[in-house]
Amino acid sequence: MKTTITSLTFVLMILLITQSLFGQEDENENKNSKFGLGVSLFNLTEFVYENDNGPTNSIYLTIDIGSKFRLEPIVGFTISNRFEQYAIGIGGFGRKSISKFDLLYGLRLELSSNETKVIAPTIGGEYYFIKNFSIGSEVQLRGRINDEDWYVFTNSSVIVRFYF
Repeated sequence: MKTTITSLTFVLMILLITQSLFGQEDENENKNSKFGLGVSLFNLTEFVYENDNGPTNSIYLTIDIGSKFRLEPIVGFTISNRFEQYAIGIGGFGRKSISKFDLLYGLRLELSSNETKVIAPTIGGEYYFIKNFSIGSEVQLRGRINDEDWYVFTNSSVIVRFYF
């Protein structure tokens, strides 16, 4: 009898969970202001400029202001026994929503602890699998300037974001 009740409870829990997981979302839902956290999963530049000693994967605080604009502060850091470095930045983007996809275009500015400054025109997009989760990608033309020299290179990354 006890195994029957346990089995029945287990089946009911699975049914309740699957009902909420596979619920249909309204595609015409109004995309107003929202907040989220994101992380860069993959940066091609990390492999090319491995002696740069700069922060690798960044953490993004995504702030959507209405349906047309995004503000995105960024923080990244690297700590080891040989050096310690951080980078902070901000991105400002226009947004164009197409169903579950957002096209993003704008500019990122960054400053690191070794006084390196970065300006990066950026274009990207993100696809919303559900209302609170997206996977996106962006491509940048990064201009990096420090006291001694400057250089320009491209950067691409895959970003996962969770919204609240």
